[in-house]
Amino acid sequence: MSIVPADEGQITLANWRQHPQMEWSYRNVREVLPTANIARSSTPVALPRSPRYLDEIPFADLKGEKRTVADALRSTHVDGFLVLHRGRTVTEWYAHGLAPDAQHLIFSVSKSIAGTVGGILTGQGRLDPEAPVVRYLPELKASVYGGCTVRHLLDMSVSEAD
Repeated sequence: MSIVPADEGQITLANWRQHPQMEWSYRNVREVLPTANIARSSTPVALPRSPRYLDEIPFADLKGEKRTVADALRSTHVDGFLVLHRGRTVTEWYAHGLAPDAQHLIFSVSKSIAGTVGGILTGQGRLDPEAPVVRYLPELKASVYGGCTVRHLLDMSVSEAD
């Protein structure tokens, strides 16, 4: 169950992606916009952990100023930060009410994940980018994806007008 902000009128379609409203709306997007739930596996597997302390790793920000990972996370609007290395969780960080088991809007991050998985499966010979999508998902035959190849999806060149 989500916690509604004190003033329910403060979240609107005009401001839900702006700070500070986004701290609530990104975790409660279903109360702002119509969405489709993509359920996780009924038997999720926890990734093994190899904790590393990354907070003090230095880098130069966009202005060329020296900062650390911890500085950047605390001074920006980042809600969550997770680093995986070789299939192991190295570090996790959460803010603004986010928790490891909470839902959160991920915008186009899903495109990066899907593209990476597509590349891995192609490299393993388990996915043919030139094959019709319906080879892998026959239930999509009557949809806009029915005439598309996997490459169309990976290139994000599919639309209702196609």
